[in-house]
Amino acid sequence: MNFRDPVKSTCTLQPPLQQMLCYLVIMAIASCSSANKMCSSINSSLGMTDSGRQRVVELHNTLRSHLSNGKVINGPYNGHFKKGGNIMKMEYDCELEAIADEIAVGCKIDEVNERRLSQTGENLYVFTGSEGGIHEVIKRAIHAWWNEIFTSGVNRKVLFTKYIAQSSSTPLEFIQMAWATTRKIGCARMICSGRQFFVCKYEPEGRILNKPIFRYGDPCSLCEKCDKNLGLCLA
Repeated sequence: MNFRDPVKSTCTLQPPLQQMLCYLVIMAIASCSSANKMCSSINSSLGMTDSGRQRVVELHNTLRSHLSNGKVINGPYNGHFKKGGNIMKMEYDCELEAIADEIAVGCKIDEVNERRLSQTGENLYVFTGSEGGIHEVIKRAIHAWWNEIFTSGVNRKVLFTKYIAQSSSTPLEFIQMAWATTRKIGCARMICSGRQFFVCKYEPEGRILNKPIFRYGDPCSLCEKCDKNLGLCLA
C-alpha cells in the first residue's frame, strides 16, 4: 500500500505560484501548532507560545525564590524583607490563560486603571509599540511589575491593608506576584492599534484585605514539601 504525504498531495494540485504559498501556509500552521502544545485549545497565533509560558513561570519562580530567601528590598527605606516560609512554587494553567485572553482581546486602555484597582488575581501591562517578540513582552511586563517594590515599599508586617489597597503608589502588581499562596498563572498578549496588552491571571488570587503577602520564616519552614533549590513550597 502506498501512503501519500498529505502536505505534498494538497499543494501539488495547485499552480506553481499557489504551490509555494500553499507550502508556506501549511508550514506556518505546523510551526504554530508545535509551539502551542501546552494549551493547544487556545488560539496562540498572536499570543502565547509554550516557550513563552515556560518563561512566565521561570521568571515568577526565580523572583519569588529571591523573596523567599530574603534577597528583595522592601522599598527605598526599609531594607530587605525577612525570609519567607510559605511562598509557593508556581505552575502554568491553561484555563487561566483563556480568561486572560478574553481580557486582552478587548484592548480597552481606559479600563486598565480601573481593573488595576478593582480586580484581585490579575496583573495588566500596556505599552505603546508593536515591536518585540513574546519573550521581550513577558520580560518587560514582569520586570515592571516586580520592580514596583524598589520605589514603593509595604509595611513591615507585610499585611495587605485597606490603606495599601487604596493608595495610588502601592506596588499592587508586585504584591500579586509575591502573594505566597498563589501557585497558578496563565497569561495572554494582544497587539491593538499600536499598543501591546499583556495580562496575567493568578490563582488562588492575592491582594486579600488584612491578609499577609507572605509569612516570615526560613524558606519552606511553613510547608510540608519543598523545592530546596529555590526555597519554594510545593503543593
